[in-house]
Amino acid sequence: MAYRGYHIFVGDLEMPYAPSELTVTIGSNNETVELINGNEINILKNPKLTEIEFEVELPRGRQYAFANTLVSSKTFTDYFEKLMVNKTPTQLVITRPNPFLRSSGIGGTVRDFERTVLTVTLEGYSMEENADNAYDIIVALKFKQYLQYGTS
Repeated sequence: MAYRGYHIFVGDLEMPYAPSELTVTIGSNNETVELINGNEINILKNPKLTEIEFEVELPRGRQYAFANTLVSSKTFTDYFEKLMVNKTPTQLVITRPNPFLRSSGIGGTVRDFERTVLTVTLEGYSMEENADNAYDIIVALKFKQYLQYGTS
């Protein structure tokens, strides 16, 4: 379980815990070609779509007072399945406290947050149940950035 100052939302659902680890991959579409003289050059292209992966623990059968949200694990797994089956893009929102940004609010100092907001598709997920984890489920999620497209 990670620091509670982090919050992750998939669509309207807030994850019960922020993951202890989050992987963001931004790849390159650059193309390297070999010239007739044997030299190589790199043809620069737009980057690949951003991919984000993390695992989240979903309480099942009990709710923890220290969780960010109190929602059943079935609500989450049903939502993940719906995103895949309906081929529906959704918003992925990650908020993080920034200790370097502070503003004064009513009653004292309030931390400002950095927000990452991406429209994404759920590319896949897997669920793990383990006797050491009681009834809770660990869900590994893989998202890919979604860009609206069309012809004109």
